[in-house]
Amino acid sequence: MGAARGAAPSTSDQERAEVLRWAIVVNRGQPEAQTSELLAWAESQSGLAAPVVVEVDQAACDRSPRRDRAAAAMLRWIQRVEGHGPAGHAGEASRAASSAAVNVPHPDDAADAGLAALGTLRLDVLVDLTEDGCAQRLCSAARLGVLAVWYCGACRPGSDAAHGFWEVWRRDDTVQIEIRQVVDGSQSVLRQLRTTTQGGYALNRAVLLARAQRALRRLLREVAEHGRWMAATDLMPNAQLQRGAPCVTLQLAYLARRAWQAGQRMLNRYVMRRRPDWAVRVVEGDWRGACLGQARRLPTPPNRFLADPFVVSRDGQSVVFVEEFDRARARGHIAAYDVSSPGGGKLGDVIVEPFHMSFPFVFEYESKLYMCPEIAQSRELRIYECSDFPLGWKLHSTPLRDIEAADPMILPWDGRWWLLLSLDGDEVGDQCTELHAYYADDPLSGQWVAHRGNPLIVDSTRGRNGGLLRAGERLFRVGQRQAMGVYGRACGIYAIDTLTESDFQERHVARVDPAFLRGACGVHHMHSDGRFTVFDLVELRSAVPARVRRALRRVRAAP
Repeated sequence: MGAARGAAPSTSDQERAEVLRWAIVVNRGQPEAQTSELLAWAESQSGLAAPVVVEVDQAACDRSPRRDRAAAAMLRWIQRVEGHGPAGHAGEASRAASSAAVNVPHPDDAADAGLAALGTLRLDVLVDLTEDGCAQRLCSAARLGVLAVWYCGACRPGSDAAHGFWEVWRRDDTVQIEIRQVVDGSQSVLRQLRTTTQGGYALNRAVLLARAQRALRRLLREVAEHGRWMAATDLMPNAQLQRGAPCVTLQLAYLARRAWQAGQRMLNRYVMRRRPDWAVRVVEGDWRGACLGQARRLPTPPNRFLADPFVVSRDGQSVVFVEEFDRARARGHIAAYDVSSPGGGKLGDVIVEPFHMSFPFVFEYESKLYMCPEIAQSRELRIYECSDFPLGWKLHSTPLRDIEAADPMILPWDGRWWLLLSLDGDEVGDQCTELHAYYADDPLSGQWVAHRGNPLIVDSTRGRNGGLLRAGERLFRVGQRQAMGVYGRACGIYAIDTLTESDFQERHVARVDPAFLRGACGVHHMHSDGRFTVFDLVELRSAVPARVRRALRRVRAAP
């Protein structure tokens, strides 16, 4: 797979990394699993010195009102009820994972004493995992300052902070956190992480903290390898409303709404029998200026749906390759449909494997057609060669193994071949947020080298591929836009400006929403070969007869 960022450093890098001294600042007795996870990770990192655990006395400075303490306690209870509660204590983790531990008073009580205690350690970096962000007032004790997690415009790294609660309550599409560096009282954003809002507060918080944990690890590896923080790119303004922890009354209202939503889901699933129905539509002409509302729908076989279309015109025939999902088998395969004429239909199945297949991306190399579909379920990346267009395809090679690659695309750029795909790099069950890149001189050689900046994007509004478009020599990547409770709400079109071994830049040029077709609630893919433009749409359909649905709606609307 090549040398990924974070691989074993060279000898010179190791010598520089050995002088990197860092510490994790926590509150004494803090029940936070992320502390022990960071300590366990540090033990396996040869490029980092063993961390010092700095325990700050929290009890001496706890002046919060009783109602705030009650609200914080209830937040922890909700986390446990929803299955993602805090576990373990930082003090226990520090004793288990590190023999070096320092106790200091809270900076609000005795800042000079804390600075004096830390000054003897000659630290390079402090990682702030305290519940109130107090480590930032100790930033002068470390040469490179403090790394801290910021949420809603304030430093809220601890277990009592309401990470992700307000986004779930407001049903926002995404939630954002930042990793900031604090040096001499000034702040700079090093990383922005934007992910899809989950259905519940506890799960949303767990996903956010897992992503923050991975971002902290990547930054620590970077400073160990390079001796400095890498410049942040692709930053956006933080427009989040600064909110504190929700009061007890609001948390009770949240629990009541969660119970109501659970009942609604059961009604839709078992009574209304609603399910998403994906379909592929085709419109003549190039994607620029195409009238999507006038596109015709491809005929869909019974008990199946179509998605992820790619159109290829060859030898006077235009064919759309799609994911054809069989509901009975709960598995997709690759099929081909003729779109050369309005009456064209299914030509046949193209590739059928004993695992799920989707996203049949087609590329041309040395006058031959190849397909690189998504087969993440098999933990492989395969390339198929076209032997007889359009239905004859055979396995050519398996360039990558032990990888769950989502929606891979292979494309030429500036004399090299590039592989763009999405991975669940933070291991939170989400393949829609992180975009990774690999490059090679030959797309069939299997000698793919990881981009130095991986992941290039950590953003659920564009981190997963949704197709590729061209305008002359220019390339435009289609990125899926996820929303709370909706996969593929919309898609954005991004012009690729820079793609090198160490840099990646793209510009947002358009957004495609499903509003052009009545009843559609999502669109997440688009492709064009100049003659035809294809895309997919999703609608919520019910297997219950219309008469019964109307009667049920009247019952639900009754007082």
